[in-house]
Amino acid sequence: MKQALAKECNDGKQGFTLIELMIVIAVISILAIVSVPKYQAITEHYKLESTAQIVVGQLRYAKQLAMDQRKGIYLVLDTNTVEVLDAGNKEYGGLQAFESGIIFDTSSAENNGLMIESGKAKGLPHVVYDPRGFIDNSPVNGEAVNIVLSGVRSGSSVVIVVELETGNIRLEW
Repeated sequence: MKQALAKECNDGKQGFTLIELMIVIAVISILAIVSVPKYQAITEHYKLESTAQIVVGQLRYAKQLAMDQRKGIYLVLDTNTVEVLDAGNKEYGGLQAFESGIIFDTSSAENNGLMIESGKAKGLPHVVYDPRGFIDNSPVNGEAVNIVLSGVRSGSSVVIVVELETGNIRLEW
């Protein structure tokens, strides 16, 4: 009886051959090679989007705060943070950090309409809202303030455009 059962079990294939395992490993490797860079690009895009929304939220908060308190309010940008301050450097809402791998290039800030003044807003690039909620900056192009956020890994960027006349905020990819 035992011999008959053992014979039945050994009649069919048992397991996989080495070639079959190598083919499966090769297919999985090819899929990983193709999908990982795409995943990283998508991840960076979402980090850019998230950071842009943080800055847009802080811009709207600064505008509302300027109108509510009837005084000038500064939106201050550093390499990887944004914060809202008044003329006395009092913080409102705390320091907001950007997503990892996302930066703001402070070297091109003045060309994009942000102001840098020693003694104001910690000497960092900033946007000023006056007590009426209007932007008090005077950009080079005369129409808008551009805040450019970039991804460190891919170099892709998003521009937050704040129009002077209307105060409208939009994202440009």
